Amino acid sequence: MKWLPHFQLPHAYAKGFIYNEQSRDQLLTSIYQLLRERDLDENKGKVRFTPHFVFIVTDRNLIAEHVILEYLEGKTDDLGISTIFAADAKESLTENVHTLVKYINDFEGEILIQQTKAVHTPFKLDAHSKEGNERFARTLRSLDHQKGMNNSIPETVSFLELLKAREVEDLPISQNWRTNQSSKSLAVPIGLKGKTDRVELNLHEKAHGPHGLVAGTTGSGKSELLQTYILSLAVHYHPHEVAFLLIDYKGGEWHSHSGRFRTCWESLRILREARTSVPGH
Repeated sequence: MKWLPHFQLPHAYAKGFIYNEQSRDQLLTSIYQLLRERDLDENKGKVRFTPHFVFIVTDRNLIAEHVILEYLEGKTDDLGISTIFAADAKESLTENVHTLVKYINDFEGEILIQQTKAVHTPFKLDAHSKEGNERFARTLRSLDHQKGMNNSIPETVSFLELLKAREVEDLPISQNWRTNQSSKSLAVPIGLKGKTDRVELNLHEKAHGPHGLVAGTTGSGKSELLQTYILSLAVHYHPHEVAFLLIDYKGGEWHSHSGRFRTCWESLRILREARTSVPGH
């Protein structure tokens, strides 16, 4: 299954396999935040969210204490998710089960609940052979999966274009500062993964954070990414909600720009000359 492109999560460089507590915390926390954003979206019920997540849970104990069960076992209409639980006894399943299928053997089964109503519908399982599965999966993996030219990633995008504004005056800064709360989320756009599909970074402890690492060779764009992130945070959150401390060893352009933001309480420069005060350096 690992070769199927459908297991590649679109919002992270990870595959959708959860097999221990570490992989659970890494994947489900960010997915929960995404579902939470869908749940709070004012267009919920009017648009179709993509991708549609299909959760297949064979060990409920592994996620029993995770907050994502709020969605996996609750009513999740219009959020773009479906959940399949595998259990030894139907009594252990949630009351919100829409369909219950009883597996009898490799050849037959029975539908016991359909659309929340009790039924007794026997059925035959399709014949299936494992031969060729990996080859088919690898073939699908090698395909170039594109949404189409209409949603291709643009070569460049300005910060104003990212925020769908023509002029600085068009940015809803006052509204953002009044409504956004850092205690709930720190999600802000930092780029595009399609023509109109924005990428958000959320360093809240319940999402992608609280810690992060930006790695790359010289000229790869690390500084540009960090500057975009800081500027995006400044546009979306009041200085009482978010404050910056910039620790810049070289004391370069970070220091020259930091004074422009009310959110920068300090811009710290660790000068080379300071090393001479440390014995042995």
